[in-house]
Order: sequence, then structure tokens, then C-alpha cells
Amino acid sequence: MPFTTFNPSYQGERTKSLERQIQGFQKLLKALSDKEIPDPVLSTINEEIEKVNNAKTKPLLTAQLGKSYKEILKIAEKELDLLAKNHYTFKWLAIGMAAFGIPFGAAFGMALDNMAFMGTGIGVGLAIGVAIGAQKDKEVKLAGNQLDVEL
Repeated sequence: MPFTTFNPSYQGERTKSLERQIQGFQKLLKALSDKEIPDPVLSTINEEIEKVNNAKTKPLLTAQLGKSYKEILKIAEKELDLLAKNHYTFKWLAIGMAAFGIPFGAAFGMALDNMAFMGTGIGVGLAIGVAIGAQKDKEVKLAGNQLDVEL
């Protein structure tokens, strides 16, 4: 079963931001077309493409492009174990700030008897999180499970 052709029915003015969204969506579909995708998953992706194709106005097209892009990435992650570039870096950035940064900041603040040093811990946590995420992204790339698209 092939991909449904991506051809939005909206024929009005295309701004630069809309063109970027369309190009990003096409890039995602191109990256997925290079992979082996089972028919049930492909039919779900084709449904998302149809939703985008059926958007009649610019606001609907813009919104649907964003929703379908995220939904297709979610499907690729859950069903196919395929991830976008920097997936884990962004995820671990937040985890590092919350799980490592706040406790380190509180420890710095308590040790130095000045809670103004709380921000120092958040920076340390951010760095730890980015390092862990980058390592995980590198492993995904080496395994060949990385799509050539950004989040």
C-alpha cells in the first residue's frame, strides 16, 4: 500500500510560514517513505494525510499540518520505533532541569546559606540533561531509527 498523495486542497495565498510547514510535512513523509512500514500503520498515516488534504482554509490548513505532523511523529515513535532528530535531547533537557537542577540548586543554596544560588543548580541540571539526551540520540542514530526531520 503506497502513501496517499499529499496535495492540499487550499489554493489561496501561501505565506512563508505556511510554506515552511508544508515543506516540513513533505520532508517527514519523504523520510517515512524510505522506511519499511506495515499496512495498518500506513493506513493510519494516510488518514492524517487526508485530513491535511481536506483542509479548505488557510487557518484550518495551518492547524491541521501541525496536528498531523505531531500525530505522525507519535505514530512513528510508538509503532515503528522511529524518532526525530534531537528527540531525547529536548526531552532530557526538561528532565535534567527538574530532576537534577532543582535538587542541586537547593543543595548549593543551603550549603552556601544563600538561596540565590538556586539558579546555578538549574544550569547544571540543564547541562546534565542535554548530555544524557544527546547520548541517547546518538544511540538512536547508530541503530538507524532516526528520521531526518526536526521536532
